[in-house]
Amino acid sequence: MEEQIQNNQEPKNSNVMLSQTAIELLSKTAPWMKFLSILGFIGCGLMVVFAFLSLVFSSMMHGGYGAQSMTFIPFIIYIIGAVVMFFPLQYLYNYANGLRDFSVLTDNNLIEEAFLMQKKYWKYMGVVAIVYLSLVVIMIIVSVISILVLKNYY
Repeated sequence: MEEQIQNNQEPKNSNVMLSQTAIELLSKTAPWMKFLSILGFIGCGLMVVFAFLSLVFSSMMHGGYGAQSMTFIPFIIYIIGAVVMFFPLQYLYNYANGLRDFSVLTDNNLIEEAFLMQKKYWKYMGVVAIVYLSLVVIMIIVSVISILVLKNYY
């Protein structure tokens, strides 16, 4: 069975062509991907603005930039969130542009570059999902330990 799977992994025809229907369908999805990536870029920009606003307002509320007020924590969280969101949006935007260019020029190099961007997008999103789920598990463990410690303390 494994030999059959390994044999099937080799490309049978390296000159695979997309049908006109497939090209049309891909070209119709490109504007939506571009639209969503632009909305995401706007969201990243707003996160950076909110980061600086949180820094200004929290320092005003706590009377200065003292370490005791922890004014940098929301700022850092917003900036990290914007950076984490930026890269997959860039991949999605490049993917949309590659599909658009391919639908106009039908150059195989353009579709290969577009699919490379798609691969990078999904790989990045998979890593982000793994990190997120790991953090959730860690937070659950920390919460349970905290509850048990506090229960014994009181």
